[in-house]
Amino acid sequence: MPVVGEKKKKQSNNKSYMYEPIYGLSKAFLECAKDILNEGRVDIFSNAKLACLQKNTNDSLKRFFIEESADRDSMTAEQYDDHMLMMEQLYENDRDLLLEYTPMATVNPLIGTTLPLHKNLLMNNVFTQTNAIPKAVAASPKWTESMEYRYLVTPDGEEIDFYTQQHLMTKAVDATAPYKEIELKLPEYGETDMLDAIGASSIDNLSVDTIVSAVAVPVTEVADGQEEAKIDGVDGTYIWMPVNIKFGPTYGENERAMVGNIRPALTIKNLKVDGDIQDDMIQGTMNKNKITVVGLKGMVKAVKIRTRKDTSNAMLPTCSVKWKEITDLFEMPNAIPINVPISPEEIKDYAALYNINQLTKIMSMIKIVLENYKDDHILEFLDNSYDRLDPSQTNFLQIDWAPRHNYALDHVEWRHKVSFDAIDTFATKLVNILNDPNVTTTFFGRPDLIRKITPTEYSYESPKNIGPVTLEFQKAVHTTDNRTYQFISSQKFEKKYDSNLANQLICILSPKNTDRIIYKEYDYQMYVGNEIRNAVNYALPAVHSFERWMMTEYQPVQGRIEILNPTGIIEKPAVNVNIIEKP
Repeated sequence: MPVVGEKKKKQSNNKSYMYEPIYGLSKAFLECAKDILNEGRVDIFSNAKLACLQKNTNDSLKRFFIEESADRDSMTAEQYDDHMLMMEQLYENDRDLLLEYTPMATVNPLIGTTLPLHKNLLMNNVFTQTNAIPKAVAASPKWTESMEYRYLVTPDGEEIDFYTQQHLMTKAVDATAPYKEIELKLPEYGETDMLDAIGASSIDNLSVDTIVSAVAVPVTEVADGQEEAKIDGVDGTYIWMPVNIKFGPTYGENERAMVGNIRPALTIKNLKVDGDIQDDMIQGTMNKNKITVVGLKGMVKAVKIRTRKDTSNAMLPTCSVKWKEITDLFEMPNAIPINVPISPEEIKDYAALYNINQLTKIMSMIKIVLENYKDDHILEFLDNSYDRLDPSQTNFLQIDWAPRHNYALDHVEWRHKVSFDAIDTFATKLVNILNDPNVTTTFFGRPDLIRKITPTEYSYESPKNIGPVTLEFQKAVHTTDNRTYQFISSQKFEKKYDSNLANQLICILSPKNTDRIIYKEYDYQMYVGNEIRNAVNYALPAVHSFERWMMTEYQPVQGRIEILNPTGIIEKPAVNVNIIEKP
């Protein structure tokens, strides 16, 4: 008997992989592959290049990659259109890479798994799929990115950014014709050269908003907060009493005149009263840049004149505005690949790849590694960015979830009442850094913190899955007063940090409907194939995979919130533990 025994087909027990998150997408992709085989007569696993070259089969692959790749309910129509354009470009990038690495005569079954693996990885990235960090797709490995900057330019050439330095703009404009205070001893009959005193020339004039801003009145002693007036040739103690007496238009030869009643007894307790003189009256005129001021009762010994150059003659160097684009050249870095040698005994023929569990196993293991790698590096990028940011571009807050001493209600009520009010104030400061309210504020953290910190009612909550893809993060959005908050939880934050940092929330801003760039992630290509062998064990075939992407920042702004006593229960609560801002 030359043949003995019975040929049996071994079936690996892969039932456990049916419950992998990627199982649904693997099954959907297998159905797509079967449709392509039945209708286009092309086996994508054995001839992926031909499947990408034929129009009908290529369109089927593109639809599989693009459709059901985002939660449409969480996007505006414009955002969804942009997403579809980016997914289409990503498909073209992956297709180009697939065609480049697949010789016509080479049978390369694993390369066909690139599309479903890339789609799943894109949809489960915590930072970019949630729209927390804007993303774009690079059509080539090198490209330029331009960002518009707007400036107020002072007369001396200083450029003030419209957004990050908005608080300096008014001061810069006023500096064109600054106010100056000139002290005049009474009586003043126009002997003081006012133009020279404010640094003006003979072609200038005094502004019509010239006023008497302070008068010198006698006191027994100078109290705290009072400014002492030093008057040449006048004995006694005097202070400057603020007033606002305007020079108004008048008839006759004088251009402007003023009359003011001074009653310091109403506001100054230590007023030195000489006889019955408890008030005074001053009169004055302003004519041809000469000022005359006299005190009728003699109590007021000096005045301060607040004035500036007249700007109506257009003789002053003024501020201007300008915009410019700053263009940077970017180059997509090379990816670090994953390469796994496999023996022929592991995969005996291509039919094994049609088994759902086999396909799920290969894709699931590679997907977990690449997905974790990408999220870890984006988180590391955000951490490094936060560490090197100037304090003016960051915000830090500590919130103690343990109730203060003698708080009447329980720690759950305390947490809800304190946390969100503190977060709202915290986010307001971050938004003020950019001076641009048109942003979405996103908080990242481990699930337990996010679940406890978010409001009990949501205007939006993400689905558990999108099509056949099971999502590995949860997202909730709360909108009030035209402000949008996102709370994104993922187990990844719990595992990546030590025990202290695990109780922190990361807060970043994302611009809405603008071209501003705070943080941005660029996707380019992903590849899975078996034509590249392992550098050490090159005798065996190998599964080779990588994804190319990069992170950038232009105007980074970031905040961190540390939760103290996250359980809310401590043995000895402090007397006044509340919201603690880190200096």
